[in-house]
Amino acid sequence: MSGADTRRVDETILGVSDLSVVFHSHHRRSHVTAVDTVSFDVPRHRTVGLVGESGSGKSTIARAVLGLEPVTSGRVTFDGQDITRPSKRERRALTEHLQVIFQDPYSSLSPTRTIRDTLVEPLLAHRTASREEADERARHLLERVGLASYALDRYPSEFSGGQRQRIAIARALMLQPKFIACDEPVSALDLSIQAQVLNLLKELQQEMGLSYLFIAHNLSVVRYMSYEVLVLYRGQLMERGDASTLYHRPEHPYTRALLEASPVADPVEQSRRRAHQRATGALSIQNLPVVGCPFAPRCAYAVPRCSSERPPSVVGPSGTTVACHRVGELPWSNDGND
Repeated sequence: MSGADTRRVDETILGVSDLSVVFHSHHRRSHVTAVDTVSFDVPRHRTVGLVGESGSGKSTIARAVLGLEPVTSGRVTFDGQDITRPSKRERRALTEHLQVIFQDPYSSLSPTRTIRDTLVEPLLAHRTASREEADERARHLLERVGLASYALDRYPSEFSGGQRQRIAIARALMLQPKFIACDEPVSALDLSIQAQVLNLLKELQQEMGLSYLFIAHNLSVVRYMSYEVLVLYRGQLMERGDASTLYHRPEHPYTRALLEASPVADPVEQSRRRAHQRATGALSIQNLPVVGCPFAPRCAYAVPRCSSERPPSVVGPSGTTVACHRVGELPWSNDGND
């Protein structure tokens, strides 16, 4: 953050309180709880990370925050304003301040529109700039994300995945938002490109005072981007804490399992992690009713209580907040470091 910037980094820009999202099946008269009473805050000009497997509820949270998914219960606030159930008019106004970068750069851009048309559309739709002003901002942002201005008159098919994601980032910035939900923004990119895009997002945050909700399944990526990380499994919050502590001293067995699933450069360590995964069972979403801890069926450390009682969230020995009956009892609980 620049020395001339006097931003209040501890002020909340987005508040999520006891958020639940339930999907109902009218044919089978059943329901699926995609998000189950999740609470967190995103401070102004900071990044909060959501990490978990596919089906953990992290993308549903982002869609609910953006008004794209109905909220079943709970509350969402933005800049102190309740946006839990925005009207169509309110949702349109909110898009000036809340934007999203989607996972797949190949499907998030219209193949039949030039990059220029894609970028200027938000400004023209909101009538916040003339065509000339919109063109100039599009040119400026395209160059800022690392692409030459001549790209404006080309089509998405003429660009690589990394270039398309840079265009998607430029589009998200056109309305000068305060908050961006980054929904797996690098998972579809080659490893060699991922770091470049992540660094670009960090630079833009510093320059423009952005707040991010950063979503990924890779804990290492989330750690790099975030100051606080929330670990989700089947819609419930398993563990939360500052990024460094949660990465080096995780308390919840599921957080540790996510770390074991992350690839590492050391072949010996990678072999050890794969052996551990085989021994403890593959991480997968179980279509079973949740009474206790949702991770209990996959947890090597589960006791009968784990399947019958939902664990409360408590502060563990490392300082992270953990939803686990056995916090403090597990083999790693008293390790000074991992």
